[in-house]
Amino acid sequence: MMGKTAAFVIPTLERTNPKNSKTQALILVPTRELALQTSQVCKTLGKHLGINVMVTTGGTGLQDDIIRLNEAVHIIVGTPGRILDLASKGVADLSECSTFVMDEADKLLSPEFTPVIEQLLSFHPKDRQVMLFSATFPMIVKSFKDKHMRNPYEINLMDELTLRGITQYYAFVEEKQK
Repeated sequence: MMGKTAAFVIPTLERTNPKNSKTQALILVPTRELALQTSQVCKTLGKHLGINVMVTTGGTGLQDDIIRLNEAVHIIVGTPGRILDLASKGVADLSECSTFVMDEADKLLSPEFTPVIEQLLSFHPKDRQVMLFSATFPMIVKSFKDKHMRNPYEINLMDELTLRGITQYYAFVEEKQK
């Protein structure tokens, strides 16, 4: 679990300036469980850096988030709807949030989330860095990439397409046995 998460948490922590009390990075995930896991990785890896990490998801009290955002929060990890709610209300200031990470981008760019993601981007500075992480990159991810990213690097760690649930077998047979 930590390997892929660390791939975006480490550079995010490295780019974060603890002396600037503004939110500098947003890590979006599709579920509450993943938000909690990801924020724990951020806190573990950033333990000695003086970087404050906050996790926020729907289904929890908004008041707690408002109180926490009165303090310095350098990195916010959470679900799109809740973060959009906080940004729309002016509680979360994303004007200096130059790192925008989407884990499980294929899920975050599903039709239900895409309008929320588009709105969230409008609260970020124009010179932001957008990072997408996903096991699969369907067309919806490609169209988002084309629209919102300039000269993106694409790193594909899949050797070949493997279809889930399908096992392939082959057998060597002599010509006359076919």
